[in-house]
Amino acid sequence: MENLKIISNYHERPIIYYWELPQDVQDEFDWQTAETDNYFKYKGRYYTLSDFMKIDQFGDFWHSAVGDSAWTGVLLHSCENSDYVIVGWYLS
Repeated sequence: MENLKIISNYHERPIIYYWELPQDVQDEFDWQTAETDNYFKYKGRYYTLSDFMKIDQFGDFWHSAVGDSAWTGVLLHSCENSDYVIVGWYLS
């Protein structure tokens, strides 16, 4: 991935539990075992942690990713304090 660009402000984002989600967002995730999953909000969108897959090709800092398209996606770093994540966006 020689033309890979990663964009992040490296701010910690809080983990959101199911019961903390707005009702319309809860309805969006009701098809899965939503009560047992954790979420976070990034760029106005809610993501569930279970959608992310472990990766190695983005370096040691990023732990997992989910693709938005064939060329873009969201990267995730799990903080030592498990109540927060750091999120980035990749573009290739």
